[in-house]
Amino acid sequence: MKGPGKFIQHQKGQILPIVVILLAVLLGFATLLTDSGSMTLSRRELQNAADAAALAGAQNLPDNPSQAITDANTYAAANGKTGDVVTVTLAADDKSITVKITRQSPLFFGKIFKKTGATIVADATAEVGVAASV
Repeated sequence: MKGPGKFIQHQKGQILPIVVILLAVLLGFATLLTDSGSMTLSRRELQNAADAAALAGAQNLPDNPSQAITDANTYAAANGKTGDVVTVTLAADDKSITVKITRQSPLFFGKIFKKTGATIVADATAEVGVAASV
């Protein structure tokens, strides 16, 4: 009968390849989590800026659409980052405003996979109307 000691003696050096493979997998997950977390944070920032801009612009609708666009751009610039692309559009009846903000977000570890950045887009629409019931 063989004891556990004899079995272990014949298994020398086999843990090293397993550790190397597991470290590579762990590094891959760390890169994925870091880059996806960064993109999620940028998306949240963009959505907050778009929401604020749309609400600011809607305060001037339908009476003053040009001021609505100016206010939306001002709020988007104040809440966004340099380099964000802001597009403000009004509905044909001047009762709603849509703000779309686009940002190029850099990837920290995406360069390993030849990805330098990701395009992140957020949009918000605010509409002026009468409350159905109070």
